[in-house]
Amino acid sequence: VDKSIKILSDLTHYMKYAKYLPEKERRETYEETVTRNKNMHLKRFPEIKEEIEGAYKDVYDKKILPSMRSMQFAGDAIEVNPSRMFNCSFLPIIDYHCFSETMFLLLSGCGVGFSVQTHHIDKLPEIRKPLKTRRYFIQDSIEGWSEAVRVLMKSFLGDRSFPLFDYRGIREKGSRLITSGGKAPGAEPLKVCLNKIETLLRSKNDGEQLNSIDCHDIQC
Repeated sequence: VDKSIKILSDLTHYMKYAKYLPEKERRETYEETVTRNKNMHLKRFPEIKEEIEGAYKDVYDKKILPSMRSMQFAGDAIEVNPSRMFNCSFLPIIDYHCFSETMFLLLSGCGVGFSVQTHHIDKLPEIRKPLKTRRYFIQDSIEGWSEAVRVLMKSFLGDRSFPLFDYRGIREKGSRLITSGGKAPGAEPLKVCLNKIETLLRSKNDGEQLNSIDCHDIQC
């Protein structure tokens, strides 16, 4: 292999796929990443152990590769959330759950395509501004963050009960993420996201429907 290609390959693995090992105070080697990935498949499909072991000989030799998302998140992260296996997904915007599902998939590391064509968004209910408020404690997980989007959308498109978000349960920026790896972003990005969505929803009149640009802006 050309030396420059090998350097780029090693750097990409180190930055994007090698999980930090706190007990060893370093990141994984390529072989350790492959072993983590292989063991996940062996655990899930023990009846085809021989075939898996045979296929992974070529993965160790860098002749073939599995899903790179599975290389990145193999182990507990995928066992808890199988969506992490996938690079891409798609959904039409047909109800308010689609917005929270998008948040969940994005936080899972999965790209999301979506349709805001008229025949899809026409299925959304009309805006009905909230008439009451309630305290809502946001759970510190990707499920918790996506659920916060859902209850906000529902308050304008469903039960008319506006959530007063409590962010105190979200860990500080820079905290280590044990299951998925990486560092926590803190509560600020979620606050910005929810505030922008709320501002858009409050700009609409009761009885209006979200148009394609509105839905696109919420998604992005």
